[in-house]
Amino acid sequence: DILKTLITYSEKIPHPASGIANADDASSGTLIRWQVLAYVAGMDLTIAKWFESHLDALSILHELGYDKADQGLWAVWAAEGNPIGYEQGKVSGTKAWCSGASVVDHGLITYRNTDGHAQLLIVDMHQPGIESDNSEWQAVGMQATDTA
Repeated sequence: DILKTLITYSEKIPHPASGIANADDASSGTLIRWQVLAYVAGMDLTIAKWFESHLDALSILHELGYDKADQGLWAVWAAEGNPIGYEQGKVSGTKAWCSGASVVDHGLITYRNTDGHAQLLIVDMHQPGIESDNSEWQAVGMQATDTA
């Protein structure tokens, strides 16, 4: 499986704006990252969409200094549709436009706290109580991305 193989190489792909990756040819980390994603997109656009979200999640966690990222496929879901709630360790509500919702292992999900400030949650997508419904997403060009 191409995606599983790509995930194993994730830590070798530079984070955005991480500076010079190779002093001999002055290739930036961002350029290398873009080249990897362009190559993957040339093979399969759906896998490229999922892998880009995976790399974005790992970069956000890296930037936050969070070094306990579990193995598996990650995604960032930050679109703001109907608000979700978070109280006493439990998330409630619906998060829309989540590409790869049924294949992702861990989601970085945004919500707004009671003061209206954006917050970020790490959600294990295999825990009980999480449901994925992609029946609302009808974009023909995005059907294969399993967007819920």
